[in-house]
Amino acid sequence: MKVIYRASSVLSSNPNPLGRNKDVILETCFESFLKAKTNDMEIIFTVDRLSEKHRKMFGKYGKLVDTKTGMQNNRNMAFKIAMEEPNEDKILFVEDDYLWVPKCLSKLDQVLNKCKLFSPYDHPAHYLEDRFKYQGKKMFMHENCTYRQAPSNTFTFACRASVLKQNRSLFMETWGDHETFVGLGELGYEMYVPVPSWATHLVTGLLAPNIDWPI
Repeated sequence: MKVIYRASSVLSSNPNPLGRNKDVILETCFESFLKAKTNDMEIIFTVDRLSEKHRKMFGKYGKLVDTKTGMQNNRNMAFKIAMEEPNEDKILFVEDDYLWVPKCLSKLDQVLNKCKLFSPYDHPAHYLEDRFKYQGKKMFMHENCTYRQAPSNTFTFACRASVLKQNRSLFMETWGDHETFVGLGELGYEMYVPVPSWATHLVTGLLAPNIDWPI
């Protein structure tokens, strides 16, 4: 499986429980990801304005691809790289502000045989916000793990390269992650998440539930 890891020196406007130092966020989250991944994962890093220190940190583990400045350019480069892969290849997109459950990604390859879109993040808004919590959600079990349908998620997700190619305009021209995945859902691409979560987006008040995250 190929991983496309997006890394930027720019701090998100979201409140982060690790604080406002992007160096700390980059280093803490990447260390967490290394404990989650499998040894056979090939990693490509799309990087935006990284310091030499962090270029070296990421460069030990894969190829660096510099992008034009800005989150959208960085994201679109990640999608372009994935679209060059064979249709059946599985791609995991990772944002640089996530914490991970150790060794969780050993299950990912098989899960993508069961669903077309997968996010490792069990987003608490799907339980708390009225626009989500009354929606019907399918579930399935695989190898003693439970997975729940999700209406949308962030751009930390996995799919086959063919999903991106067949929906190029939704990925490349739609800015919001929610809008992209809602559009995909309307076309029959259902997203699933693990319960409990494998990872959490580091946004204060929106950590994935039922995990004692080390922050």
